[in-house]
Amino acid sequence: MKQALAKSPSVKVVKYAPDIHDIEVAGNVAYEWGYSDAVQKRSDQQGTESLRAKLLRVMKRQPDGSWKFTRVVWLPD
Repeated sequence: MKQALAKSPSVKVVKYAPDIHDIEVAGNVAYEWGYSDAVQKRSDQQGTESLRAKLLRVMKRQPDGSWKFTRVVWLPD
């Protein structure tokens, strides 16, 4: 998300709310799917834009036991 926003400095995310429906853990890999709702504001426009998207995220367990996203895919709903 940070990398995508760095490419578009005129965009500010006002809201990001994932709505996860299922998480599946298989050893050191986890998959989650659901939806996300986002609201963004562009500095060159008035008002905001809303987006609802289908979401699939893959995480990998790190050596310290924490989880890190390795793949994130989303599609406008």
